[in-house]
Amino acid sequence: MWEVVVDKDKCTGDEECVDACPAQVFEMVEGKSEPVNMDECLGCETCVEVCPEGAIIDSTILQRVLNLAHLPKTKGNIFKILKYHRLRRVADISYFV
Repeated sequence: MWEVVVDKDKCTGDEECVDACPAQVFEMVEGKSEPVNMDECLGCETCVEVCPEGAIIDSTILQRVLNLAHLPKTKGNIFKILKYHRLRRVADISYFV
């Protein structure tokens, strides 16, 4: 099963992902994109590609980074990865350790 995460700090609410998603996974909630139908996600990553802000990330990537850094899947570690993603750094695993 695929799962995407929307970084609410980066999301500008332009609805690109809502319009582009072939499975209608996203809805706008309080001016931000929200993946509300994750069971329908096809894993095509169209949403990731069309988001001009880079606010959407495939959580399977998050899990791979957590595994590589030997970190448990906790809210704090996920936010750390999202912050790292927001800075658009190249994968430097030492940041997470």
